[in-house]
Amino acid sequence: MGTKSAQCLSLLEDCLALQLHRAGGPPPRTHHETQQYWIYDSGYLIYQGFVEANLKCCWDVGLVSAVRGLQFRGYISPGILLIGGSPPALHLLRAAWARRVLKPPPNYQIALLGDVEDCTVSKVRQTSFTPLPDAVCWVILQLSAAGQNAVLDSIQSSLSSTFPDMAQPSRHILYDTLADLMTESKIYQTAQGYFVSSQENGRPSQTDNSGRQVLLTHAEAAALASGE
Repeated sequence: MGTKSAQCLSLLEDCLALQLHRAGGPPPRTHHETQQYWIYDSGYLIYQGFVEANLKCCWDVGLVSAVRGLQFRGYISPGILLIGGSPPALHLLRAAWARRVLKPPPNYQIALLGDVEDCTVSKVRQTSFTPLPDAVCWVILQLSAAGQNAVLDSIQSSLSSTFPDMAQPSRHILYDTLADLMTESKIYQTAQGYFVSSQENGRPSQTDNSGRQVLLTHAEAAALASGE
């Protein structure tokens, strides 16, 4: 039991959830419409509106004091605002909701308020290394994005700086890895170096005498890169 607890991260302790509805306007007809309805909302701005609305209740000293001690814990689309605080502050919020005096953020209505009983995250274990093919593809992508030629030397240098905890491959192993990735059509090679393949760019091509595009084989691309 102790080992399992050590592998879990407890979230949202001492937390309330407020379900909000927009004030006015037709309710969404489907779940998809509901998602679109809230997609551009900022949870923190909604939280600020909630706090400001209740700080105006200056006649309710307990509520004002409780609201000042609240914390924004998160926002779950569509329309679930998560609020944390000390147990006394949350107790006063529950009491205000029970008395129907808790104010919603501007342009919203509070549909319900409830306690978040438990929210735990089980940690997913990571390996102690990044597979070399994945690391190679990543550094090729980064080099290309930076406008640098992804050739053997620059790839090897980038592997060392980007993945310092990984055992650095020899040039022979790196070359074999590049060859395997080309065989799997995950990367391709041109005179400017290696590039990551995608659905948009596919394999490199050249134009024949008739002006038609002709796909290069990996051997042809390698020969082109070496100037043969």
